[in-house]
Amino acid sequence: MDAKTQLRGPVAQGFLTPGPSVAEASHFQKSLQRVQLQVTNLVVTVVTGTDYASAVLCTWPDDNIYLMACEVNLKFTKGNTAGGIVAATGVDLGIGTAAASNVALTSTMVNIIAATEADAGTLTDVFQVHNLAATPAPLGILEGSSNSVYLNMASDSVSSATDTLTFNGTVDLYYFTLGNIVS
Repeated sequence: MDAKTQLRGPVAQGFLTPGPSVAEASHFQKSLQRVQLQVTNLVVTVVTGTDYASAVLCTWPDDNIYLMACEVNLKFTKGNTAGGIVAATGVDLGIGTAAASNVALTSTMVNIIAATEADAGTLTDVFQVHNLAATPAPLGILEGSSNSVYLNMASDSVSSATDTLTFNGTVDLYYFTLGNIVS
């Protein structure tokens, strides 16, 4: 067995039957990659009356990225400004390819990690969740679509003061990069 076969496994030649005037060519397999985002004192500001906010966690290169899974292990602290996000305020948190645009975190605002409700009643809480082999399904991030990944939040109650949430911890993204063949 040659070194290339040991690294990539058996060649897939003959796996399918090409049609007339079509040739089959096998290529190296892509391996699953993991990037760990270290989040340190990331402040997400919630403006008075909007009750939702976002922060960019990362921006992918202009490439064909196939996101397979995400694990989140974040601790957050509410700002506790009077009329803002106090201990009793419930918050929903999610991760997606679009910034939060309303308090109903749906669609591409939470297409990586679905909206998760954090406990009300504490100033400090955790956002620990993963989507390994679960919903949402694997996500293709292609050219022309949003290449950014956002941490999104929405408050359960209407605020009368601008306030913050401060995050610390890690976000792990598991993905394949398929390359960019058009630009």
